[in-house]
Amino acid sequence: MHERREQLLRLNNLSFTAVLSAATFPLDVFDAVDEFNLDYAKLHKGALAGVNLDELLCTTPAHPELADMDFDKLRAQVQVIADEYGDHVVKGKAMSASRLAWITSKVNNLKHGVRNGVNDKARCGNGYNVLNLDGAGNLYACHNGDTVVGTIDDTWTTVLRNVVLHDRAPLHATGACSKCGLQLMCQNGCPLVTAEDRRRYYCRQVAALDEPVIDKVLELGQQLGGGEQ
Repeated sequence: MHERREQLLRLNNLSFTAVLSAATFPLDVFDAVDEFNLDYAKLHKGALAGVNLDELLCTTPAHPELADMDFDKLRAQVQVIADEYGDHVVKGKAMSASRLAWITSKVNNLKHGVRNGVNDKARCGNGYNVLNLDGAGNLYACHNGDTVVGTIDDTWTTVLRNVVLHDRAPLHATGACSKCGLQLMCQNGCPLVTAEDRRRYYCRQVAALDEPVIDKVLELGQQLGGGEQ
């Protein structure tokens, strides 16, 4: 483990990705990255390794228990970060780089939704802005999916037609998501997540992640006289 850590420290550009689950919570991830960055910054002139915190999209048949999250714990940890963000904005208090980067991204997602409304395509842009290629020349809209939308020999029109055909985002946009108060921020979630998994855990996960952030933004708006933060 020590040798692997030393190898990671030598990388000039580094970002970690963690996936939320019953075993993984935000503060554990951010605290671990902050500890790592104490050494990383010394070797890279103050530069920090990044961190992404991904929603749990699906579980393998062998490990369905990963979706059995403690949603109250998840919400409480996000609330801690939101409160720190409030103090950072209003009082100028310092907060960890990883926590600040994450919640700033969430706030920007909310701003984008308010300004631009709900997107009827996959929120990540996969398939439209990015395609994934395997060694056999097959193209996929998403690295998390196994649906082939074309090959490197196909025209862009053919590939795009298949991307649109397999994109379930419009169904979510006009279905249950259209009745949800989090739609502007969530943007209908990941189109790969099935309706069953949305009912089972996914939407509860999103609510625990987004609601404390929305509440804090509204609170800051009142405190700061409606100014945009």
